[in-house]
Amino acid sequence: MGACAFQQNALLKIGGVEHRLLQKVTSTLWQLEETKTRRIVELEHDQLLKGYVSRTLVFPSSGFVAHCGPANSGLSAEGFETAKVRRAYVVKALNVPNSREALERVSSEVWQQIHVPKKAPCFTSLYLWKKSFLAAKGDIRALVDRTCQRA
Repeated sequence: MGACAFQQNALLKIGGVEHRLLQKVTSTLWQLEETKTRRIVELEHDQLLKGYVSRTLVFPSSGFVAHCGPANSGLSAEGFETAKVRRAYVVKALNVPNSREALERVSSEVWQQIHVPKKAPCFTSLYLWKKSFLAAKGDIRALVDRTCQRA
């Protein structure tokens, strides 16, 4: 689910400065134009990708970009199942307030239906899942368990 792409005329910000992708000069080299100064900059495709990963390069038209975890092809079956279970809770919580009482009620209701995980998730977890899911515009990868990535 991608709303942005490195393609001709795409707008992006690098370090807060807006650029337009003018053209691909070679198979790996992009020519960009700063929108305010009209200054031409050339960057390798790999540099653009590294900037996107480090979040120094953003596509302003896409709004907030959330970290969505690995692409589905690199996602384990267990990781995808966890994300699907979390999505079941989040979908029920989408139209309720983010109060402790409301989220605890949703968590309990969903748990009574599916009995996964071993106990109903706490309201804080459900709130964080909901927040990530909404920021990712409904991308299930936002619900992948990334606790192993913590430092």
